[in-house]
Amino acid sequence: MCKNPLSLSLSLSLSLSLSAAICLLKKLLEPDPNKRPNIHQVMADSWLQLANRNTGAPIHIEEINHTVLLHMTEKMAYKHSEVLSAVLTNRACHTLAVYFLLNKKMKRLSKEYREMQFQEKKKGEKQNNEFYQTQWRKHVDKLTIPPKQTPVYLAVAKGPSKEKKHRTVG
Repeated sequence: MCKNPLSLSLSLSLSLSLSAAICLLKKLLEPDPNKRPNIHQVMADSWLQLANRNTGAPIHIEEINHTVLLHMTEKMAYKHSEVLSAVLTNRACHTLAVYFLLNKKMKRLSKEYREMQFQEKKKGEKQNNEFYQTQWRKHVDKLTIPPKQTPVYLAVAKGPSKEKKHRTVG
């Protein structure tokens, strides 16, 4: 029986990740404080670095959400330079937390708005199709179709037949 290479790779990756996590926990549970790692050694551990690979990357100026920045400076009285500095340096502070929370909320609301617009458009198209179908039925009802004509050879004569009767002489 042949195993899926993707699942094999995934299980290998998970087992390596778990063993690295267990190794870090064993180091942290060391009873001797001199042998126990300090915070800098823990943060430099390969397992934590693997888990935080995408975090901590600095944000470029082009990636800043200017709507959130404007809202924070105008409505929430943050200094423009303070917000920019916190976001660009990715410095952990309440300003950065507020920026990320507002940015996340804005993305969620934008997504919901786009979905709502899509549903309304879909609903409008459905109503439009129903309108055209209804209009088509109204026009069909107005059409007058002439009754079927009976072919001449099937017509039945109404009245006395025009055949001549032969008289017999007698």
